[in-house]
Amino acid sequence: NIHVKATFLGPNKLACVSPQVLETGHSRISITLNGQNYHNDHNSAVFTYILQPEVLRITPNHGWKIGDTDVFVESRNLYLDKSIRVYCAFGQHENLVVAQTKADNLIKCKTPGYIGGKSALPVSLVYEGTTQRSSRGPIFNYIDAAVVASISPSIGTILGGTHVVVSGVNFRNLFDLQCRFENEAVPARFINNGSISCRTPPQKTPRVIHRIKVESKDGSLLTYFSSANFEFTPHPSVHAVIPTIGSSKGGTLVRIIGDRFPTSAILSLYCRFGTSPPILSEYISAQELRCRSPSAIDAAIVGASVHVSISVNGRDFVSSPEVTFLYIPPLRIMSVSPTLGTSKGGTSVTLELSASANLENTQNIVCHFGSVLSPGIVLSSE
Repeated sequence: NIHVKATFLGPNKLACVSPQVLETGHSRISITLNGQNYHNDHNSAVFTYILQPEVLRITPNHGWKIGDTDVFVESRNLYLDKSIRVYCAFGQHENLVVAQTKADNLIKCKTPGYIGGKSALPVSLVYEGTTQRSSRGPIFNYIDAAVVASISPSIGTILGGTHVVVSGVNFRNLFDLQCRFENEAVPARFINNGSISCRTPPQKTPRVIHRIKVESKDGSLLTYFSSANFEFTPHPSVHAVIPTIGSSKGGTLVRIIGDRFPTSAILSLYCRFGTSPPILSEYISAQELRCRSPSAIDAAIVGASVHVSISVNGRDFVSSPEVTFLYIPPLRIMSVSPTLGTSKGGTSVTLELSASANLENTQNIVCHFGSVLSPGIVLSSE
């Protein structure tokens, strides 16, 4: 008994918009040309009124703005029929995506991309051809996806504990922020929207972990893309240094003997003398590095031994209590006796050094006669 206006589409086709009714059920459709005579024979169409589906909950309730998040929608009053397509609607705009039926009153939808405006949108279900949608459904929150660009340093030992800075975009200051190294997550500290810091977890064996991620425990922050990789190397050891002494002015070429110096860290292997700044070393083999000793800036260490340590990344240093390097004052020659000898050589020459020279425990003394080297002997260290 309800009249609606029809739109002429062609000789054999009309279009009508169904009116609102108070009850569900079947309704026969008839047409009239004059508002009085209705054509409703046995072949006329039947239209079925069904309840508007109600969304009860969605899982998850957040996802990144680029879309493509799988959302499971629990509902009631959902009418399932192969002839009627069901859509998920995100907000009041044309954010419609086709729903996939998983079970009675349970469907799955992939979120559409964020189109601007409010980032918290109600989710409703609509049938094909209808425009009605709810503004009171569960809320889906669009969030910025984190993109991880790099990690520094990008190498450390399997002992873990390396302090790293992860850089990217769209990071957020969350209480449960964490870095993920494949299946292992460690707490992270927010620095700014483009940087966070954390410490690497220990590993059982050396390996490279690809695509380091930034996330939150509750899933409100996720990483969409990562190009950051981290290499875990064997833990190196230091056995000896040659020579064990050098001038406080620095510049002594020191051989560092050890084990498990990784070839992959050739460009990031450092040595350190005491608390001096790290020095980039020269890689010789997995058992040897070479470094030039820095100057003894702190006068307190002159005449004292310092520990020599090495690092695969310039941050985490490894040393041995038995491996030290002694800084001595520069040797100054006070007198030479005799001051001449034959060109055939063989003249025994005695050198008197400055009082600050400390030759105790000194090995491999060499005298330079121009460019010619000659072994020396310590006659007295006093």
